[in-house]
Amino acid sequence: MKLTKLVTLGMASMLLFSVGAGPVSALAATPKSQTIQRSSPAFIELIPDAGLRQAIIQYGKTLTVEIDLDGYDDEIFKPLSDEQKKVLTNDQATNVQIKNVLKTVEVLLVSWSNEASAPAKISDLTGLNNLPNLKYLDLDGQNITAINSTTFNGLSKLINLGLGNNKITTIPANTFSNVSNLENLDLEFNKITSLGTSSFNGLSKLQRLSLDANQLTSLAPNVFVSLKQLTSLELSNNQLKNLVAGTFKGLSNLETLDLDNNQLTTIAQGTLSGLSHLLNLGLYGNANLIDYAALADLPLKSQYIEATLDPDLVMAWYHAVLQAGDLLGTQSVIPIPSGYTGNLNDVINVAKYQQILQGKGGDSQVIVNLREATVIANDAGVKACISRLQAAINTGEVMQLPSLLAAVYVAVDKSITALENNIIGNIGSEGKNDKAVLDAKAAIKAVNQAHVYGNLDQAFSDLRTAVTKYKTHVTTNAQNAINQAKNKKFDQSTVIRPVITKLQASIKAQQYDEMITLTKQLNTLVGQTKRVKTALKLDTAYHKNNYITGSTAKGTQVIIKDAKTKRQVGSGKANAKGKFKVKVKKLKGRQKLTVTVDQADTAKVIYQATSKNISIKTSPKPKATNFKVNKQRVTGVATKGTTIRVYKGQKLIKKVRVKNTKVKFNLKKKYQKKTKLKIKVQHTHAKGFGVRQFSIRVK
Repeated sequence: MKLTKLVTLGMASMLLFSVGAGPVSALAATPKSQTIQRSSPAFIELIPDAGLRQAIIQYGKTLTVEIDLDGYDDEIFKPLSDEQKKVLTNDQATNVQIKNVLKTVEVLLVSWSNEASAPAKISDLTGLNNLPNLKYLDLDGQNITAINSTTFNGLSKLINLGLGNNKITTIPANTFSNVSNLENLDLEFNKITSLGTSSFNGLSKLQRLSLDANQLTSLAPNVFVSLKQLTSLELSNNQLKNLVAGTFKGLSNLETLDLDNNQLTTIAQGTLSGLSHLLNLGLYGNANLIDYAALADLPLKSQYIEATLDPDLVMAWYHAVLQAGDLLGTQSVIPIPSGYTGNLNDVINVAKYQQILQGKGGDSQVIVNLREATVIANDAGVKACISRLQAAINTGEVMQLPSLLAAVYVAVDKSITALENNIIGNIGSEGKNDKAVLDAKAAIKAVNQAHVYGNLDQAFSDLRTAVTKYKTHVTTNAQNAINQAKNKKFDQSTVIRPVITKLQASIKAQQYDEMITLTKQLNTLVGQTKRVKTALKLDTAYHKNNYITGSTAKGTQVIIKDAKTKRQVGSGKANAKGKFKVKVKKLKGRQKLTVTVDQADTAKVIYQATSKNISIKTSPKPKATNFKVNKQRVTGVATKGTTIRVYKGQKLIKKVRVKNTKVKFNLKKKYQKKTKLKIKVQHTHAKGFGVRQFSIRVK
């Protein structure tokens, strides 16, 4: 048995699937109003969807006899018995009892109805595997949104499946792999946007596939390759724009192909090849389809093919092809078909003529254009392809011309790509996206696509100019950034100097992306950087101290040089508080020194070295007067804070610190009169006092 339908294609109504409409109506008819019964718990467990359960109760049928093609009769379908329905609604029914009833259902035709007795719309197909003997399933006009590879598990006997007028958007891989006996599949009026190459796996017996009125925009090659027995493919009222070679590969038994009312603009050569049994072709309602050259792939028994085409578009194309042949003067080489009579055979003949004409007229012009393009004319690959093409033209082997011409185009593409890469070279990703470079490349692409190769020289000249300008622009900006930094004397910055070094290296290596990055970095640093003198404060220095003190920024290096000889005499570093104390050997009074500090640069500040001269003051001598030694008593006057040392010969016999100016202390023992003692008065004050020493005799 085959479920079939009547399809109208464009210019004429054609019976694409020959069978009477009466039996189909009988199959899908909605029964009169009846009481809707509730379901048993076991039934609910097996079939979760309430609409599907009620549909099985109302519409489930058994086939009483086998059906041949012409023998439809209401008597051959037997509804479920009252006893079976009671089982399905009985709260006490077991899982096994429910399954036994479901196994008897062979036909389930559920068309949408607004009658009160109609079941709720079906949205969930879970549990269909509990109907293992189902042969005819029509769920037209339900709320089904998705199907997948497990939906039809266990339905190996299914012959006809109708899912039209639902909300299905995709057909996942292997969705129908478990219904290998399916002969008729209706998916019309859904929302399917694309098909995968595995969407129809397993349907080796499918004869009719309806995808009318979906949202398909393209078809991938080999998408129907597994449908070896398909005789009818309905794709009308979609949004198909282009058909590529291989789209209908494997459909050698196809008799009807309906592409009416799409948005077709091109049908690639080879798309229709292999359709050796085609009888019905629908291309009506594709207002942008103005080239029918692909019809040359149809078999020459075309007088038996019923086709729906847009007559005005076909006529315009037909005359344009003949006019091109006349302009190219090929009448003496290729016979021009007779006038168009409306027969598809005429269209096929002109399509074949167009293909030959494109090779014959186009090839010679391509060769002329290529020879004018000096930039690629000497390319070895291009020259070899041109030679083969010219030989075929000279010998009149017109059937080889399309493939030879394609080889020329491939060789030209390779040559152009290689030349572009050579010119662009190491321009970098930024350079490749430069507007002038992109415009020049677009011009080359346009010339190549139009095969007007005489304009290639100028197009490549423009590309060279654009690339040179870009390189010059990037290099100039980089050098200007370096010059600006140097002019502001920022090139000595420990932060900026490494960036300048890297940028100079990238200029030398012609690394343009790196130049751009480093130029931006350098300009940013220069814009954010300021110059500041390193702070320096010096304390008064005395020659006896032998060190220089002062303050600057913490961690700053301190260098001290003789102001006259420029010789370094000391160095040090400021502590965490910015204080420094640098030792200098053999300081002299009135000696002049130069103290230089240079704070380390930061990210945004360049510190200038600061130098200050300092004149070393002569250390004053402490006061020491009226000193007397009477037996063991020492008296006198000295500067407060001084240290007095008394020596007998080289031996230190007494050390005293003066708390006030009056000196009065005893030696450890009495000395005889006129004993000679030496007294040394010394001060450790910051002024670096000198030492007073003198001899005195005991009284």
